[in-house]
Amino acid sequence: MNLQINTLMNMSPVQRTLLVVASLIFIGVAIYFLINWYKKTRTIDKKNKMMTMNLVVKKKPFMEYLEYKKEQQEPFNIFMVKINSLYQLEKIYPDHIVRMYLSRIAKELSVYLPFGGKVAQTEKRDTFILYYPKTNEDMYEVGERFKALASKTYQKPDMKVTKGASVAFIEDTDFSLDRVSSTLASSRRNLGLTTKYDESITHDSSDFELLEDKIKQSNMLVKSWHVNKNLDGNYREIYNDVVINQTTFKQFFDKVPVVDHSWINMDAIEWLLKHHYDHHVYSAIDIPVLLSTLEKINFTEVFEHLVLANSFLMQQMILSIKITNVTHEERIIKNILMLNELGVKISLEINSLNQEVYAFIQKYHIERLEIDDALMNDESISELLYFAKVNHLEVLLKTNNKNRNMTELNITHMTGSNIVFNAENGKKRGRK
Repeated sequence: MNLQINTLMNMSPVQRTLLVVASLIFIGVAIYFLINWYKKTRTIDKKNKMMTMNLVVKKKPFMEYLEYKKEQQEPFNIFMVKINSLYQLEKIYPDHIVRMYLSRIAKELSVYLPFGGKVAQTEKRDTFILYYPKTNEDMYEVGERFKALASKTYQKPDMKVTKGASVAFIEDTDFSLDRVSSTLASSRRNLGLTTKYDESITHDSSDFELLEDKIKQSNMLVKSWHVNKNLDGNYREIYNDVVINQTTFKQFFDKVPVVDHSWINMDAIEWLLKHHYDHHVYSAIDIPVLLSTLEKINFTEVFEHLVLANSFLMQQMILSIKITNVTHEERIIKNILMLNELGVKISLEINSLNQEVYAFIQKYHIERLEIDDALMNDESISELLYFAKVNHLEVLLKTNNKNRNMTELNITHMTGSNIVFNAENGKKRGRK
């Protein structure tokens, strides 16, 4: 040790400087190789982590995976799949059942992911995000496949769950969470139609999300009546008035933005079908539907899915149309024709008598007219009833006076006694 010190002390300043510089260079080179080794090891570890990641992951590792793929400059599409009206399920079943159902959906979605694909549940419990590597497939078809998977029936003893889904997707070059979330809101507003992000279309989901939160907290009730048919004692039909937050169906939708009418209407239809399913209803059922809801391209498909999911037949359905402003009349006519082929009866609620009513009846292939006591007192009612008779249209009178004579009034159907559903039956969750 002393020898080393003496040697260092005997060095000239230049020699000592050269020694220090050489030492620093050595240390620098060592640090450089250590840093490179660490980076290489970390890169390998990260790659191994990404390559061995499960198909179904949590949101945080999903976003890490997405960032990794962006760093690798690999092209991709991001899908979002939303389970429609999950809140209705949450009001019926305990939380562990809902979690099991959502886990099942995540697994179903993961089955058809290509190599490198991933799926995660977002902070919003009803929504899944999927990483889908770029392929030659039609992404609209991929979206429809994901929708079908998310709409599968989940069945266990004493329970059966079938929900609809909304799907949105965006390409890597346009990707941001806000953009794909807003596109998903557009899909929901269009009854789940698979929707691609389009920069030329303004997407704003903030108003939708606020309204959706309000709908989740809303209270739906139904007032139901037996319907009697003239000269047919065996006829079975239930007429329904849906009440939302203690306001009538029409009053409620008067306060809702037009762009949100359709999806809320479908939520109400789904709730009503589930209500009758739980109460073992087998008769024909009147379903309230806005004319603007019938305007949606995929209405028939979505409606049939809900009907069959609740173990009803389309032939049991009677659509009670509520007149609203519409833009695409040809879509409505197309949907009505398809519904007619499936055995659905089309009924029109009439609130006032004018020439426009007759145009509606002929344009939309109406099979039954709905009138009430107030309309029966209108001086023009005889003209409408004669028109119905000549054109072989049914007429339903919604009345509180049960002593009216249908034959004398020239009507074919009339509401009868109120129906009081047994609360206990509603807890059985399905017909046996």
